[in-house]
Amino acid sequence: MSKTRARSYVGETIRLVDLIPQNEWTLRDVGFEDCDVLGPAIVYVENDVEIGHCEWDAPDESALYWPIGPERQAITGAVVLEACSFSGCRMAGIGVAYSPDQESRIRAGFGS
Repeated sequence: MSKTRARSYVGETIRLVDLIPQNEWTLRDVGFEDCDVLGPAIVYVENDVEIGHCEWDAPDESALYWPIGPERQAITGAVVLEACSFSGCRMAGIGVAYSPDQESRIRAGFGS
């Protein structure tokens, strides 16, 4: 991981929803390296999120990527990622939501 985060996990099996503070939607300033990251979850990528060399269990891109159009003013039920890093992780049962202006960055970071 290239940035130091407030919390970090290395080589662990983690359910994303277990890391979110009660009554919040956002996972902030957390790093993951060589972890098994488990859903089910849809993550919404916000600011300063780094993703590299991760494996995804989705059957194809249409199952993995969830573009959200500009007409949507808010989202509910997604895990918002802010200032998080994922390196060499295996993602199981996780989809990725993003705004259209983020698409090329998201796909590049996810290896598509």
